[in-house]
Amino acid sequence: MTQMQYLKMYPAAAVKIIISTLLVNINAYLMQLNILGSMNYPLTLFLVFGPCFLLGVGLLDGQEVRGRIKIRHRIIMLLAFIITFAAIMMGLYIGDGIANPVGSSVINGIQGRYFILMLVLPFLALGSDRVKQDIRHFTVKCSGIMGIMLLYAVFMLVNTCY
Repeated sequence: MTQMQYLKMYPAAAVKIIISTLLVNINAYLMQLNILGSMNYPLTLFLVFGPCFLLGVGLLDGQEVRGRIKIRHRIIMLLAFIITFAAIMMGLYIGDGIANPVGSSVINGIQGRYFILMLVLPFLALGSDRVKQDIRHFTVKCSGIMGIMLLYAVFMLVNTCY
């Protein structure tokens, strides 16, 4: 029996497998976010969560958005996030028969970095016009700070590896 046959026989198992994988591995996924690629060079969590926090605050600020995002588009963004998230997990569950034997209750082989680009979608969907800030050129300043952090990470990587 293959993974596809197993999921066709037990379609509700897909949801159960995704939830159990998240419950078991969420801490590992968050810790993997601070690994730069496959080089296993650990960055400090500050270099990962700092830019994410600044991006999140910037996206929550409705003043920066040109025109309001309609409810329909917010729902589409959230659905795109959920569908892509589930597709990544099920793709590895089905495609990697070595790490994930048939009927496995947890998906192995998923790394936190697979989801980094998707993190923007919930922030865009949940943005609010009620969040106000008085900082002029907020997005430009956040982008500058993120650029400095990236340059520091690359500098540390070059000094450590070469």
